Amino acid sequence: MCFEATAANERKTYIEAFLKTAQRELAPYSESIGLVIYSPVDTLAPNPVAFWGFNPGQDPKVTDPTHWTIAEALSRFPTQTESLLMQVWPDARGGTRDEREKRVYCRAFPAGGAPYQRGIRHLLSAIRRSRQGTNFPEPLVTNFLFLQTASAEEAGAMRNIGDIVQRCWRVHEAIFGIAQPRVLITSANVLEYVRRFTLMPLKPTNESIHSGYSNWCCKKWETVVKHGGMTVLQVPHMSYWGGCIERERSQEAVAWIEKMVRKAMTEHGA
Repeated sequence: MCFEATAANERKTYIEAFLKTAQRELAPYSESIGLVIYSPVDTLAPNPVAFWGFNPGQDPKVTDPTHWTIAEALSRFPTQTESLLMQVWPDARGGTRDEREKRVYCRAFPAGGAPYQRGIRHLLSAIRRSRQGTNFPEPLVTNFLFLQTASAEEAGAMRNIGDIVQRCWRVHEAIFGIAQPRVLITSANVLEYVRRFTLMPLKPTNESIHSGYSNWCCKKWETVVKHGGMTVLQVPHMSYWGGCIERERSQEAVAWIEKMVRKAMTEHGA
């Protein structure tokens, strides 16, 4: 009972610290459509692996049950026991229609069935399987930017993109302070912003592998943040790679990522 009470108090402390920073930093955008942490609330704890998407996709002007304001997403987080990667997401390829004076999507994927959702779950499950017997937690999943746009190009064109980047970065610093990840998995367009806004140094390595999707490769970078050294693994955007990551042609890349995670655990002392 004493151990359980201590663990519960620690979780409460982590949640409160995160929400204090997130609510402060994201206050100017609290009524904008967006999401912050996708994984369950208990992943916000010491956690060796974090995954960043770029930003929540889908047109924020279209009404959907999964389109929350940032304020709503933060208020839901303390009771978020299931990953948002298992939600029913709309399929924008099916177009939109007018319904009761609102624009809505015409069709949706099955629960957890969007390529982005399937791709992340497949990769992170493979990493966890490779660490069986080590009490390896479910990785923490979030986005680099928290505001939702219909495309990455629209996100980059936001008038106040510099302010948004800096505010989201300060939230990530708070998350890093809690989770202290040794591995960050993300995509090339995120790393372009990291370099552009000088958020953390990225030291290239000569380690890479073909992803199995188009001509895109997975690459390894190294960085140092406040909590210490961290390996950064660049992968194709999951909206694309997620459609083929389970196929044979991508399995060598998935195994390579598992290997890089194991190596980072040793090198960075996790």
